[in-house]
This record gives sequence, structure tokens and C-alpha cells, in this order.
Amino acid sequence: MIMTMRQGKQNQHGKVEYIGCIRNADPVLCPLSALAFYFFYRWGRNGALEFPSFRQPEDYYGLFVFPGSIRVPTRPLSYSTQFEWNRKMFQEAGIHSKEKTHSRRKQSARLAELDGVPETQIRRAGRWNTDAMTGAYLSYLPRAFIRSIAGFPQEGKGYFLPRARETPPAALCSKIWPEVDVWLERMEAYRPGKADNEVVRLDLAGSGFLYLLGALRVVLLQDSVVLRKEFPRHPLWKDPLFDGEEYRRFAGRV
Repeated sequence: MIMTMRQGKQNQHGKVEYIGCIRNADPVLCPLSALAFYFFYRWGRNGALEFPSFRQPEDYYGLFVFPGSIRVPTRPLSYSTQFEWNRKMFQEAGIHSKEKTHSRRKQSARLAELDGVPETQIRRAGRWNTDAMTGAYLSYLPRAFIRSIAGFPQEGKGYFLPRARETPPAALCSKIWPEVDVWLERMEAYRPGKADNEVVRLDLAGSGFLYLLGALRVVLLQDSVVLRKEFPRHPLWKDPLFDGEEYRRFAGRV
């Protein structure tokens, strides 16, 4: 998954920067798995909120991935809320750290150093490089850093996820956010000037997000098999999705 950023501590001038991540060897630490389950809790589980409309960009451009309130998705998440929840999590886990919201940025750099990732890769990952070559010519994706932090060899020849060998059937995937398929079909059927278009206009950001959700459905189903064994009492497993015969057959194959 690749993300773009236009502002930050090292970017005060609106420059477009990129960073990415891959699936972690451990699903408990996997950012893609966490995002998939977060969206499932928000839109997919039994009793979740209504899936957003993708009829036109104005329907979804104001929605935050991590809003200040799930029920008010146009409200941004405040710094004080981030700080307070980080403090609570650290306290419960017995972690003593002077940094709260900044701690992951610091510790990921240290972890990469312990894994032998070159300093140049760590600098690119944290966007601490300001030289002309990095800014104008190189990809912003520090591949060795990304692989190492996800639990794989830096060289890129050892990426293997045993839990991903089994692809969930399309019928099972469609039970998670079925609206994804509906809106993608409407976008693909769109023709300028056509009277019965069901979307106002095509938008790369909207279709890109829907394709991401389509990929996250697979991640969620594959990782759920491992996570159910590790956290068998989690209330999310009571959702009907994980109680059907189709899911049980898939889980058995994984």
C-alpha cells in the first residue's frame, strides 16, 4: 500500500511525498491487516455504519480514514485524542516512554538499525533526506527498509506468507463490503453523456480506494484464520461472516 503526504515536520511546502508498507510476516503487527479489520469494524460487521456513497467525489472527499468520531466522519482526529489514547495504551501495556505520538517513528528507525538496514534507507523512510538526488530522481520507497520492518530479508528474495497461499473464494469476499463491487461496476459502466449513469463522474481516488478495499477483503480473511487462534475470545469472531460453512472450509484450507 502506497500513501501520499503533502505536509509534515520535514515538509512545510506542500511537496508530494510517498511512503509504503507491505504485509507483515506477523499478522498481529501487520498494518494492512489492522486497516482491513478497522474498516470491517466501521462498515462491514453486523450492525456497522452504512457504507459511504461513491456517486460523486463530493460524497467522500470530506471523509477521514481516522476521524475524530466514527459517527461524524468529517471531523478530523485531534492531536489531544491521539496523545491520550497512546498514553492509555502505553500505560496498559507497561511501556514507559517520554514520546507518545512520536514513539513509533523513533522506534521503527531503531529497529531497522538493529536489523542492519543502511542509514540511507532509514533516512529515506523517515524523509530525513534533503539532497537533490533523493528529492528529484529516486523513488521515495525505501524497499530494503520496508521489507526489513515487515519481518523479511532486505534483499527481496525471501518474501513469503504461508497464510496467503490460499485465496478466499470470490463469493466469500463479496460478503465483506458488497457495496465495493456495486460501485466499481457503476464506475466501469460510466460513459460521458450517457443518460443513465449511476455515478456523476469518474474519479481515480474513489476507484483506487475501492480497489484497495477489494484487496483488504482478502487480507482480512487470510489473517483472520491466524488471529482467531491467537485471540479466540475476541467479540469480532461472533460476526456471522466467521460462522458460515464457506468460511470454515476456507479456514480449514489455510
